[in-house]
Amino acid sequence: MILRGLATRHHFELFIPEGAEREFLAPEAAVAAVRVFPGAPAPPVGPGLLAATQKLLAYGRRRRHLEATYREVAAAIDRAGFDVVLANPCRVFYTPAALLHLRTPVVFLMHEVFRYVHEPEVPRPYRPARRRLLGALFYAPYRRRVRALDRAALARAARVVVNSRYTRERVRETYGVETEVEYPEVDVEHFSPSDGPRAPQVLSVGAIEPAKGHDFLVRSLARMPPGRRPPLEVVADRAVELERCYLEELACRLGVDLRLRLRVAEEELVAAYRRARALVYSPHREPLGYAPLEAQACETPVVAVGEGGVLETVVDGETGLLVPRDEEAFAHALERLVTDAPLARKLGARGRAHVLAHWSGTDFAARIERHLEAVVRRR
Repeated sequence: MILRGLATRHHFELFIPEGAEREFLAPEAAVAAVRVFPGAPAPPVGPGLLAATQKLLAYGRRRRHLEATYREVAAAIDRAGFDVVLANPCRVFYTPAALLHLRTPVVFLMHEVFRYVHEPEVPRPYRPARRRLLGALFYAPYRRRVRALDRAALARAARVVVNSRYTRERVRETYGVETEVEYPEVDVEHFSPSDGPRAPQVLSVGAIEPAKGHDFLVRSLARMPPGRRPPLEVVADRAVELERCYLEELACRLGVDLRLRLRVAEEELVAAYRRARALVYSPHREPLGYAPLEAQACETPVVAVGEGGVLETVVDGETGLLVPRDEEAFAHALERLVTDAPLARKLGARGRAHVLAHWSGTDFAARIERHLEAVVRRR
């Protein structure tokens, strides 16, 4: 959306390492040119100490290769004489290492702190404490290097734009860097309600990984009476295999009807929002909470753990129900919602009105453009 909005008014070129998510960016339709630089192979995956050692060595090779690639990217951008660079997160370094070498000023769109190196892991039974400790020691040198690159690169940005007040505070605490908050907008024409009936199920949207907290939802549902316990549908763009197996085993043991769906088309995601009784949401340290916004746009009420960025997207008692990270309290709130149809309809309608009033028609691309222009003027 940002690319398309900016490309209509400016000459915009995309510089990316090989392997970047071009299908997500859809750059060919939005920008004047796309330049792809050599990437690095992904580390091998496998159990055992030998595989872990090979993986660590591959991580090191990929890091060095990508550092060199970002030097090339920075040199190419500086030679081209652009006024300003709009940078997005990197999957390896988070803050792209090109910022360390660029002379052209940079506005960085930062969605969250780099969790891999700055935040603790969410505990899991398939990662016992001894294994987590050994892993932390084993990968410590790599993490230190990546953490240092992330901090140094972020310090070179002329301006950092984040997606919520929560993210602004986390960046300030973690990096000591001040940021500007710009809330994204929701496509309310696409994410919209339908007249069809609601299915007797609830929906969770987010990658199948520990930080998304799907296991908390399974355990919360298990506390509801079996006769009033709705099935849980999880729509995810990707899955950690160990986490998927853990969730399926947990749901089977607790008697929860769990349905996992991976990499669905966006139209199917909209249909899932429209048919669900409620969106259930419990990620750890979520920077914004975009899924609750999409759900509210579809008049689907939200039951969420009230922490992180979701406090800025859901109005407790008006567009959804916010509860502590307590399984009993979450189950009680969800049971209240799925058994009280008038309440669900009222929260859903207010959710749609809330998104229309505060999260749509705000021209996110134009607001980012103002930050770019401010940096150019200051230069």
